[in-house]
Order: sequence, then structure tokens, then C-alpha cells
Amino acid sequence: MDNRNYNYIEAVGPTSSSAGSLYIAQLVVSGTEGDRYLVIGTVAAGTQADGAEPAGPFSIVCIDEFLPATGIQHDHYPDGAGTDMSSFPSIFWATMDSTAELNLALAFILPSGSGIITYREAGLHAFKLGVRDIAGDDFTNSTAGTGSYETMGSVTFDVPYAGDYLIMAGASVGKSVTTSNFNVRINVDGTTYCDAAMQVISASYKLPYAAMRKVTLTPGSKTISLEMQSNTAGVADCACTGIIALRVDDWPQVHTHHATGSYSTTTVAAWEDVPTGTLNQTYRLAAKESLILSYGIFRQPQAQDSGIRTQHGSGPTTAQENRNHSTAGERYIHFAAARILPSAGDYPIKQGIYDYASLVRPVIVDDSDVTVLQFTDDLSVEIRGGDILGGDIQ
Repeated sequence: MDNRNYNYIEAVGPTSSSAGSLYIAQLVVSGTEGDRYLVIGTVAAGTQADGAEPAGPFSIVCIDEFLPATGIQHDHYPDGAGTDMSSFPSIFWATMDSTAELNLALAFILPSGSGIITYREAGLHAFKLGVRDIAGDDFTNSTAGTGSYETMGSVTFDVPYAGDYLIMAGASVGKSVTTSNFNVRINVDGTTYCDAAMQVISASYKLPYAAMRKVTLTPGSKTISLEMQSNTAGVADCACTGIIALRVDDWPQVHTHHATGSYSTTTVAAWEDVPTGTLNQTYRLAAKESLILSYGIFRQPQAQDSGIRTQHGSGPTTAQENRNHSTAGERYIHFAAARILPSAGDYPIKQGIYDYASLVRPVIVDDSDVTVLQFTDDLSVEIRGGDILGGDIQ
């Protein structure tokens, strides 16, 4: 058995603050020198209310001694809708050094005297990677200066025999001009997924990007890349790229579901569940420590506000709720993580959508996935043999 040593801390909120900087959550993970850990940081954050928006940007930072001195920093600038809550995911991996500890933190930085922000549904999750899991990263700043997709970073590895992998990637992305979108996606052995379209309000800002998709890989050499294109003008750039491939066949119990489509709301200004059978599923879970990962790229065809959230349990509990104002062509990221300890039996997990317009209009989900990783009683998962695999982003 390979002990995954799952550690977490969650701060549900909501909490508002006007402090210049504040730790949202801190987590110390103890382990063994040389072990590799996947780290996932998530938080929904935005302005408190209309009329209380910061005069400038605020930043969410994920800090660890293995990251660059500034950590992984994502910036946000309010667009005038005071109830906006954006998703700020950070995904990376780290190797335990001689101290045998990871010191992790989520924090926000708000320019002095520039308003109030609210954060909620924050969490830090870390567990040990298995011997057949793949991890690569690149903390240099890569750029894409053409209208074609260019590789920002990649990891190449050997698959000994066919199996299912959960591909995850994270990065801080931006562009040198503010007048047009840029695109970010992952390329898994020649097939692309999780294409997001973003636009910055300042050339100095970095926005969060995340990807998650379960794929089946055949034996042989495989490459996973993070790609960007700048579109019509300017240079797109990317920093703090992390790429992870979890071999889910090595978990005793894992549940995944993917869906995409246009889900039409029936009322204005009310949360509605996506249709049953899409990202509205009931999972048969064991009574074991579990981690829910929920991902989506969402938009509306018009320039208006739309929302997406993830809920779980019979309550239900909200894992994360986002609201963003989209312009033509933009596709936003939703990424939520939540630890649960369910009773044995059926457990519902669903995504919901919100239409803030004056008309009933669709919210389009371009790419959504829900994955539940279940740990055994001793927080272990079974390893069925195989060689240790690894890779570095080139």
C-alpha cells in the first residue's frame, strides 16, 4: 500500500476584509524527504458590495517554500458588479526536502485603502503522489506572440500499459494588451481540452487558469502540454505552470463524470441545477475520506453576468460559487475542491447555473468535470506494481 497522507484545511466564510494583506488559510504537511505532493489551493473572492469595490486590483497568492519568492499570484480587477466572485485555483507539486515539511498558505493582497473584498469557500489540499503519477512544472515566464497556439510547457513520460489518468494543470496567464482575448488549453497526446478565453484589464495582471480531464492513455511515450495563443494582437504570457497526471487506476475507488452543453435557465436571478445526468449526478461512495474536485468553463453568449456553483450532499453544501461578467467570447474558469467524509451509499454532487440578465438566457458550459477521489481508512491507495515514472517540463 502507498500512503497518500492527505492533509487539508478549509475556511468556508464568507469573510470580508480591508486589510492590506491577510492569510486566508495555512497548512503544514509533515512527510518524508523525497516524497512528491500534489497541492491544490482554491478560493472564491471578489468585492463585497456595489459601491465598495477596490480602486485597484487585489491578488490571491498561494505560497510555499518550493515556489518562487512571490508564490503563485493571480490578480483580479472588479468590473463594477460588486457581487462578482471569481475562482482562484492554484495547482502545483512539490518534493519534500530535508525538513520533511510543506508550509502552505493562501493569502490575499489588497492595495492600501482601496476598498473591501470578500472571500469564501477557501481550501488547501495536499496528498502524496504515487509511484506512477506524473508531475512537471516550470516557473519561468513563457510567451506566445502569434495567432496560433504555442507550447508554454510540457511533460513527456512513458505509459507502461493502458490506463485512465486524471490530467490537471494550473498556471498564471496574461497578455500585453487589454483590447482582445487570449486562449489557454491543454494538449494531451495530440487531443486538446479545457480551452478558456480570457481578457486582462491591465498588461501587468496574471489571471488563474486550471484544467482537469480524465483520459485513457495507451502504452508508449506521451506528452502533455499547456498551450496559449494571443489572437489578434499583443503577446500572451504564462508563469508558474504545473502539470499533473494521476493514474486513477491505482485508486481503490474513483468517480469521474464529464459533460458539456448549453443549459438554459427558466427564471431570472435564481440558481438552477444543471439537468440530471449531466453534471448533476448521484455517486455510490464508500464511507471513507474523500476529495471532491469540480471543474467547469462557463460563459453566456451576451455581455452580461452569469454564475456557476458546485454543491454536494443532501443539504446541500456549497463547495464554491462564482459570478463573472463576460464580454463576447470570454470563457471563465470554475474550480472547486472539498473534503468530505460521507456515509456509505448514494451521494449527490451537482453544478448549478445563474442568469443575472433581465431576460431568460442560456449559460453555456464548454467543459465540465467532477471527480471524487476516495482514500482508504488509513489514507492509502493500492499500488499494483510498476516502475517509478517522472518528468520535467521542457
